[in-house]
Amino acid sequence: MAYLFLKNQGLANHPVATMKINAKSGKMMQVENCTINNLNLGKGEISFDYLAKSLPYPMDTVARIWENKQIETDALKVIPFMKEFDNESLQVTGLKGNSYLLSIDNIPIGNFTSRALAKGINLATFHNTPEYHQALEIMDLNSKRKNIEAKFRNYYWVQYDFLYGKGLLFNTTQVATDTIKANLESNGWLKVKYGDYEEVRTNRAGLKNQMRQLVAKNLCNQ
Repeated sequence: MAYLFLKNQGLANHPVATMKINAKSGKMMQVENCTINNLNLGKGEISFDYLAKSLPYPMDTVARIWENKQIETDALKVIPFMKEFDNESLQVTGLKGNSYLLSIDNIPIGNFTSRALAKGINLATFHNTPEYHQALEIMDLNSKRKNIEAKFRNYYWVQYDFLYGKGLLFNTTQVATDTIKANLESNGWLKVKYGDYEEVRTNRAGLKNQMRQLVAKNLCNQ
């Protein structure tokens, strides 16, 4: 569903980054959604500074709920997500050697043949790149923000799915509190959401400030 939504928004086929280098001429042939500086071709070695404007998606990192055993990569069997939404392409043509070690920030990523590099590799498929770990950090911040936001959703559930029917919508008196507590044991959903309801009711400003701080950290990481 998420794939179809993103595709229908016209967001498909926008790469994480595209880098195409001609090792024979020592020139960048294509640069998209990133910046490349200080391209150097030494004896059997190519180096450059790379800064992408976006990050790869951390595949198979979303926690499963309700004992669902499916994983995100299962969807790749039926949708071209990596090609259309998660493509961080590195292509190097004109190489003379047979095998090359790719390193990013002195971290070994993998060994590749000159044929594989000429065809192009998708760095987003590797979970040991610095950019992948940065994406994980941002995902963690977003997850923490989402968990706080969920408290507000539960607060409004109590308001509209319970108090509204009692004629107590947004009632802040003891009557509303007593009515909720009197129904906790008979209403399982109300009992589950009551803690979040109370937290938002008594600390709305503090929770909103926590979300703002998480968003600010997120922007700094980008």
